Order: sequence, then structure tokens, then C-alpha cells
Amino acid sequence: MYHHTTSLTSIAPGSGNTSLEKAMFYIFHMLSDWLAVALLLVPNIRAIFKTGMWGDWRAIDPLPQEQEWVRKRKEAKARRSGLIV
Repeated sequence: MYHHTTSLTSIAPGSGNTSLEKAMFYIFHMLSDWLAVALLLVPNIRAIFKTGMWGDWRAIDPLPQEQEWVRKRKEAKARRSGLIV
């Protein structure tokens, strides 16, 4: 920290008390926080990684053939119950 001041009400250059200096401080220090929040909340993580409500509890991912079998089974069950025509 190059600049320092002994007065909390000083508006000398480098004191950190001018409006511009305070605005720049909050912009640069809060920008990283807002960026982290956006990266955590904006993307749909469950859709991207195909996990359930409480995460992925399986030890290994199913093979493509198993995924296709499960999809067909769900579709057949939906047809039987009348949800899909």
C-alpha cells in the first residue's frame, strides 16, 4: 500500500476518501464476488452434468447402451400410463 493518511476526512490524492477512489475500490473488490456468484448460480449444473437433486451418487457412469435402455423403459412406462401418445 503506497498511499497512507492520518485523517479519516482527508480528500488528498491517494487518501482513499474521494468519491472516485471509493467507487473504484468497491467496483474492483465486489466484481470478483459477483463473478463468483454468477458462475455458481447461472448455469444449470444438474443439466450439464446430468445429476439428480442431491448430486450424482453412482460410482461410475452407465454405458451408452444402459442409458438408451433406461430411456426406452421410461418412454414405455409413460406410454402405458397415457402420458405420451
